[in-house]
Amino acid sequence: MSRAARILSAVVAVVCCLAPAAVTPVQADSGRDARHDRPSRGVDRPQVRPPVAPERQPLAIETLTPSRLLPGTPVRVTGTVLNDTDEVWGDAQVGLLASQMPFTTPAQVAAATRADPYQDFTGDQILAPGTFDDIGDIAPGQSRSFSLTVPYAELQVDGREGAYWVGAEIRATDGQGLRGSVARTLTFMPLVGDAANAPTVDLAVLWPLLAPVPWNGQEFVDDSLSAQFADGGRLRALAALGARAGNQPLTWVIDPAVLEAAEQMSDGFERGEQELGADSDPARAAASWLNVVRSSLDSSVALALPYGNPDVAALAHASVHGMRRAQRAGDLVLDNLGIARQQLLWPPAGYTDRAVLRATRRQLGAEVALLSRDTFDDPPAEGVVALPRRTRSSQPQTEESAQPALVTDPEKDRAGLRAQPGQSTLQWRQLVLANTALRALSGDTTRRTAVAMPSRRWWPDAAWRDADLFDELQAPWINRVTANTLTSGPRRTYAGGFRYPPAARRRELGRPILNTVKRVRRTARTVNNLLADSAGNLELTDRAFGLSSSTAWRTDRRTGREVATDFLATHQTMIRSIDIEAPEFVTLSSNSGRFPVSITNGLNQPITVGLAVTARDPRMTVQAAGPVTLQRDQRVTVTVQTRARGVGITTLTARMLTQQGRPFGPMATFQVRTTQIGAVVWVVIGVGTAVLFIAAGRRIFLRVRGHRRRVRGAR
Repeated sequence: MSRAARILSAVVAVVCCLAPAAVTPVQADSGRDARHDRPSRGVDRPQVRPPVAPERQPLAIETLTPSRLLPGTPVRVTGTVLNDTDEVWGDAQVGLLASQMPFTTPAQVAAATRADPYQDFTGDQILAPGTFDDIGDIAPGQSRSFSLTVPYAELQVDGREGAYWVGAEIRATDGQGLRGSVARTLTFMPLVGDAANAPTVDLAVLWPLLAPVPWNGQEFVDDSLSAQFADGGRLRALAALGARAGNQPLTWVIDPAVLEAAEQMSDGFERGEQELGADSDPARAAASWLNVVRSSLDSSVALALPYGNPDVAALAHASVHGMRRAQRAGDLVLDNLGIARQQLLWPPAGYTDRAVLRATRRQLGAEVALLSRDTFDDPPAEGVVALPRRTRSSQPQTEESAQPALVTDPEKDRAGLRAQPGQSTLQWRQLVLANTALRALSGDTTRRTAVAMPSRRWWPDAAWRDADLFDELQAPWINRVTANTLTSGPRRTYAGGFRYPPAARRRELGRPILNTVKRVRRTARTVNNLLADSAGNLELTDRAFGLSSSTAWRTDRRTGREVATDFLATHQTMIRSIDIEAPEFVTLSSNSGRFPVSITNGLNQPITVGLAVTARDPRMTVQAAGPVTLQRDQRVTVTVQTRARGVGITTLTARMLTQQGRPFGPMATFQVRTTQIGAVVWVVIGVGTAVLFIAAGRRIFLRVRGHRRRVRGAR
């Protein structure tokens, strides 16, 4: 290789080595984080995965008026068409679809939601003049809007009461010149003949605002939550849509940790290696979101989960105590925000068993439970039941002493009253109208209460503003109520058993996280028992329990372990900042004596520490030393008094104690030599000392007298 080639190769190598550094953000500390004594995070850390935003569909209905079939009233539909193929849709035409016969039972509606819109739908597109929309050619990736108006007579429905299929279809010519249907979408429209006089269904709409809160006590470990507060984020859309309810009954379901996180972000916050001020876009988005939620909650009673939404089922089954801590943290947040609420028990997916109910009643005392219909051995038809509380009293329980439980459809039931991922706001609206209409028409009085709510992962589509969700739910057969109205009214007591599927058990938080949560609880208790004023740290440790055991970590266990480990590291570092020091070897000249033990407080706040010194030899006793209070960065020496009943060397161990008397931190181990000197020895030593002083005095006297004689002789 020539010299020029070698030089060129060296230059290329240097450039390759430097290139990554040119695009990698500079980190303040590439080693360890001194605050937590843990490795600093890299900038490419995997994010918490929030619910996925709904994808645009090739055919979407955005408005449907009226929301129910009214004889003589035309049906108007608007929406959008998106060509998601790589071929041109030629001469595209959008028309309306409607089934001739209605569905008359919820089971039929459930089957229809799982049906194939091509194989199971019977009927053709309505092609009467003026009922379809010719929207022309649509290129790949191109979108067009459409509008349809179809007279009631052209729908060709048979007029019986029930829920009809209604939808839209695109017909177009493909690249081979073949014409046919390229997309269909279906929803439901109820028909209630004498709607004004129909039996009413009490419907409570719950509105959950839940999300993972990846906060470790000092910083947010990623931007997943701030992304949900931002424009286009899931929490942003949910809050804005819920605010549309106005004065209509709506029950918000809240995690206090989400509200507090928004409040923290609005003042500026740390996110990984990044510091964001109050004037940053994420901080302003969080503040705006919180204002919308607070104004919506001013006139309502919310259902509140414990702080962080802990996995109560996993905690109960693993016998991990501390749920009350999370509830206490949530109460503090909501009291500060002035939010009225009832305490809610909502186990993941709504599944429970006797162990979960016992543990949560003992630790939480929740006022209301929210359970899936699938968890009951004998599923109730109504939307609210009473769960009897077990007591030691022989007195029969009254309905007032039982715990009310709201009964919801299963988490993934696309046919029920739960909004599912992928369902548009309008599709969910129509499902709620259809289901409640069938309940009103059934004549079954046990089906006159219902609970509708979005699932935990539902995300409103882009057209949620056009759906008029809450206005259209004011149908004549629906009596909108709050959850409190349902739970305070008459309810049947449920005396059956519960089903907790093995799959639900497998989805619980695993042992690694739960074991860390236990350690967080133990170390937090130690720190709180040390601090002279533990109120501030007690609030932090209450939050730590809720966030470390959050239900959110079921689907992101890595982040859950990281959050829990960070809280644990914080408390371990605090404990390690308190040290004890004793002399390596102590010699006592008698059977009793004293020696010093030093304690150093490396924390930035005062602590109160006890001291326990124990001897391996039972013949030696050590006097107990009272607790001492140390100011920040102070070192205090404690004098320890001991007494022995023999001569020899023994080992002593000094340990620090919390105010509850529990040992913590390092041990100081040292040896003590004891001797016993008799009275005769002391007399001999005393006489010898006296003779020594007398001899010395006599010698001094003689020298002084001789000096005076020499002085007189010289005169």
